[in-house]
Amino acid sequence: MSRKSKQKDKKKKEQFPEHPEFNKYVYYEKSVQSADVDVLFLNKTYKEIRNKSPKVLREDFCGTFMISTEWVKLDPSNKAIGLDLDPEPIEFGKLHHLSKLTEEQQSRVEILEQNVLKPKCEKADIIVAPNFSYFGFKTRALMMSYAKACLKSLNEDGMVILDCLGGSDCFAPNVEETEHKDFSYFWDQDSFDPITNFATFYIHF
Repeated sequence: MSRKSKQKDKKKKEQFPEHPEFNKYVYYEKSVQSADVDVLFLNKTYKEIRNKSPKVLREDFCGTFMISTEWVKLDPSNKAIGLDLDPEPIEFGKLHHLSKLTEEQQSRVEILEQNVLKPKCEKADIIVAPNFSYFGFKTRALMMSYAKACLKSLNEDGMVILDCLGGSDCFAPNVEETEHKDFSYFWDQDSFDPITNFATFYIHF
């Protein structure tokens, strides 16, 4: 290993220690994600609607791309593509999730630092944008651009599956606590504007 490679490896270990006292990605995944269940739902939903099995899944705003890694474990013919603009969670995912796959499974995962509005990758059977990530598009024009970009990126009979936020509790500030074994997770809606439907949310641990 070269000196440059050793320095890079050391930096990664310092940034993402194996057992961190606190790491936002570790606690976020424990609190919010259930990727192993999600891929079963995505697979089942596609089969029920299209009467065939999906093979290529694209995870938009993929972050640490847990869904992508679970997708390739689901079936030996499955392929996953993850898109995100932020290199930090991608690096975390490579160290903590991609590395735990077999070499063969890793060969079926492609993680790209790309804008979901201008994707440059193979077409997918399913495009998924979980955890309200696409809510970052604050105008109809941006949302339409995303919808068009997804449409161009789908195989025949492909589909887009999105999480949606709603219900009467969204119209007033509130805090929801979920207790886990060794910590609590707080979903904190700080404000809501009924004119624009803009809201400000925080998460705490």
